[in-house]
Amino acid sequence: MKLVSMNCPHCNGPLKVNPAFDWAACNYCGYQFMIDDEVKKVKISEDDYEPIGKAMNEARMETDRKTAEETIEKVKRVRDAYNKRGELQGRGQFLRTRLYEDEKQIAAIQGWMKFWNMFPDPVNLFVIPGAILILFIILAAVVWYAGGGVFFMGLIFSVVAFFLLKRKRDNQGNEYTRLINEANAIKADIVKNDKELQDLNNDAELSFVPEKYKNPAALDFIYQALLNKRANTLSEAINLFEENVYRTNMQRMQDEQLRVTKQQLEEMQRQKEQEDRSGRDQKGVDAASVISTVGKVAATGLFLKAGHDILKGIKDQFF
Repeated sequence: MKLVSMNCPHCNGPLKVNPAFDWAACNYCGYQFMIDDEVKKVKISEDDYEPIGKAMNEARMETDRKTAEETIEKVKRVRDAYNKRGELQGRGQFLRTRLYEDEKQIAAIQGWMKFWNMFPDPVNLFVIPGAILILFIILAAVVWYAGGGVFFMGLIFSVVAFFLLKRKRDNQGNEYTRLINEANAIKADIVKNDKELQDLNNDAELSFVPEKYKNPAALDFIYQALLNKRANTLSEAINLFEENVYRTNMQRMQDEQLRVTKQQLEEMQRQKEQEDRSGRDQKGVDAASVISTVGKVAATGLFLKAGHDILKGIKDQFF
């Protein structure tokens, strides 16, 4: 804090006091006095006006600069946090989709896994082949005349079933273990992801920006406005954003109005062309009608004239 020069109100000794304190004491006479009352009495000479004004202006500019830098940093943290939140939400959705698919595959395999676990290993491999062999032995006993062939066929089926079941059990066991391990890892990732998202939502610094503007478009615009020094404070950057939204909406409305007007003009033009074509067609019909009427009249005249000539010839011949 800058010290203020003054004289002791008791002994008139020269002093330098800190106006931030309430009380001061004279170094010469020990007199104590209230700084507020005495500082107000200090007269500033005209020569001090310019340096004091310059110092105040520089201090204000420095304060504004620091405020702008702090605002930029806070907005950047909020923007980065909300971008991070979008990433975490997308990752959480992706992990839950993967977990759902794995659990579907696990459920499809669980029926066989229960069957394998009903009997100790490797007895579970002989249950179905043994049942097949017993069935063919019974058939061999029934069909006594072909018993050897039926038994041999059953033995072949049993051996084939054994190797097929062994392969299926091994593949399913490996796949089941892989899916279980993968599902457990995904569940752990989901818990971790959800905790990061919860911690991010609970971050008190995110309240620096109003909730209305906590979206990527608004945060990017506000950050760029502060970074490019188009605004010095958050409120100024928000006002610029609102003005930009208003202009964008007005432009969109104008474009839509122009589109509708153009569409109406095109529709009117089509109607006019259709009416012109209808008029021309109607004129063609009228002209054809006139020509047809004239033709009929002419034909009638010719017919009458021919009849008259015939009658006149008969008259001249007989009378």
